[in-house]
Amino acid sequence: MTRHIPVCEGEVFGRLTVIGMSRGAENGTHVMYQCLCQCGAKTEAAASHLRRKLRTSCGCLRTELAKELGSKSRKKLERGERFGSYIVMDDLGTNKHRKAIYKVVCCCGWQTTMTGARLRSGLKLHCYHSDT
Repeated sequence: MTRHIPVCEGEVFGRLTVIGMSRGAENGTHVMYQCLCQCGAKTEAAASHLRRKLRTSCGCLRTELAKELGSKSRKKLERGERFGSYIVMDDLGTNKHRKAIYKVVCCCGWQTTMTGARLRSGLKLHCYHSDT
């Protein structure tokens, strides 16, 4: 027998407002509740997920954050942009993982390819070939 801490109608968890217990509320070990999201969508959520803040929206928050991050990270890099000791030479399109890749040249003249995400992140932005 599972221990259930009830969730009250009208209680708010993130963007979700509890509007009542779901039909067939026992879903295995979870007691399910109907919730109304701030975006207007209805969704079901387990009481334990609401209490532990594992569920705070219908999914709209994740979509909004993904769009926001995607628009920032999808910005094309311009030829001549500098990241550490690397300068962007050419846009090579995308790799098999659909990541933007660029041909870059180091201040020592060594050329390689890097993803835009790696260039923007600041990871390995100096050339080890100029150290030898």
